[in-house]
Amino acid sequence: MDNRRIGLTSGKLLGGSSSINVQAIVPPSAADLDAWEKIGNKGWDWKTIGPYVSKPFSISLPDEETAAHLNLKWVGELAHSGQGPLKASFSDEKENPLGKACE
Repeated sequence: MDNRRIGLTSGKLLGGSSSINVQAIVPPSAADLDAWEKIGNKGWDWKTIGPYVSKPFSISLPDEETAAHLNLKWVGELAHSGQGPLKASFSDEKENPLGKACE
């Protein structure tokens, strides 16, 4: 960093810095939920909880070129099933600008 100081806000709340910097929705995956049940949480599996995962939010997908660049094949079903009040979308940025800020 060549003795430079770069001011980056640090999150001191539930979710840490992701809560203020990224504001990302990261729903649990089927593998995560199935793992919870395997460690003793009966009924906390994808079959039981999965139908509720997308209920709170709806997702707007980016244009096809950006979706291909971000490899968003996985989000298709989730984007089409969620019709909740929390609106989520993907940035049209194809490169994370944070790396450039810290050069």
